[in-house]
Amino acid sequence: MLRDPRANQPIVMYRWSFLESLIRLAAEKYIETKQAESYADAFQRLIEKEFVPNLNKIQMEPWQELREDYIWTIEIDDLLRANLEGLQRIYVTFTAKKKMTLEECVKLFTTHLKPSIKEAMVRFAWGMSKMTVQEEMRQTETRGYNQLEFVEFLELICRLAILKFKGSDLESIELPEKVDYFLEDVLAIMSIEKKKPLIDNLEVSESDEDY
Repeated sequence: MLRDPRANQPIVMYRWSFLESLIRLAAEKYIETKQAESYADAFQRLIEKEFVPNLNKIQMEPWQELREDYIWTIEIDDLLRANLEGLQRIYVTFTAKKKMTLEECVKLFTTHLKPSIKEAMVRFAWGMSKMTVQEEMRQTETRGYNQLEFVEFLELICRLAILKFKGSDLESIELPEKVDYFLEDVLAIMSIEKKKPLIDNLEVSESDEDY
């Protein structure tokens, strides 16, 4: 999202506008030059010739799959619940209004966190942690893509834990361990001691197939 320097207002391109711009670009590139006869054919050519060959240059990470397979687990939930109060304190302290903005989030992890996280990583994790914005045409800048709900903040921490250890000796360890290590650094921002999850001694139940 860009900003108009004259009015300090956001210049927003919504998803449908972005898709329309791609179709217009495809038409200009392929229909006007007689390389395609329809908009569908032109758009297909644009994808195959311009996008697909360059996908390896774009940072790609699983979005919903990462949530369902690794973040939405009992281990991660127990770890976050045990430290929920401390994380809420950090979220509120570094948020000027009710919800954290992108700028506040970047400052938190690039300035206050020690060791810090690269800004590009924070911005990437921010985008991947956002829930779908419903009725985005009715959303103002502060209510839509430029705000982070607390539950999204928790997911962002998990995604940053993955990015932090990528390429290091700890890259192969399980996500709960990465989050555990990273939480210690995050909570240290306000000198909050990391808590261990409370593990109840539950009896192992039989599977449904045994009944």
